This record gives sequence, structure tokens and C-alpha cells, in this order.
Amino acid sequence: MVSPHDTRVERHPGLGGFYGLMLGLGVAIYLVIFSVTPFRISTMVTVVVVGIVVGALWGAFAPAKKLTDMPRRSTSYDGTFARREPEEAPPTYEQAFPKGPAAEAEPAEPVDDGAFGAPAPEEGDQR
Repeated sequence: MVSPHDTRVERHPGLGGFYGLMLGLGVAIYLVIFSVTPFRISTMVTVVVVGIVVGALWGAFAPAKKLTDMPRRSTSYDGTFARREPEEAPPTYEQAFPKGPAAEAEPAEPVDDGAFGAPAPEEGDQR
């Protein structure tokens, strides 16, 4: 059972800021293309900055999608993680596809039946 003090909420204001940048650029382009506002650099910059701020605030304070019940691993590795047993190696090509009688047989002669309406080439015809 997970107690409330063991639960950690992951927030992502950086990703929110990036998506806010995309939102701001999209809204700025929309406003210019559909002639809602005249094209001015100050208007475009203002709309993009507002988008970044809205996205970062949404990433920092919006409801979390998931709760994790384990603390984040530290960035320094101290070698105390449990070691796993090595897994069995995948089969080699020869093990996965053993040669059988079909692999040893001679390939069949190609059949040219003049498909697609083209006449079959005659013997010795070089095209």
C-alpha cells in the first residue's frame, strides 16, 4: 500500500514551455493569416511569449497524469542495484532457420509466360 508521503508527482514545466512555444507560434501565424491582427513583430513576440508562459505554468501546476510510488533514482551510480542473471542468447540464424531438403534443392527454372500482354522473348533474343 502506498501512503501519501511515499507518492511523488512528476511535473514538467520545461516540456510545458516547449509546447507553449508551439502554441504561441501557431496562434501568431493564425492571427496573421486570417487577418485578425496586422503583422507586427511586437504582436508576434507578445503572442509567443504568452504561449510560453501559459505552457510553462500548465506544465508546473496542472493536474498530474500519473503518480509514481518510487523515488527518482539519484544521478550518481553507486553500484548497489541488484544484478540480473544473464538472459539466454537469441538463436543464431542457422538455429532459427535450419537447412532442410528445400534449401538443398536446385532452384526451379523461371517461367516466362508473357505476362502483362508482352510477348515472351524468343530464344537468343537480347533486349
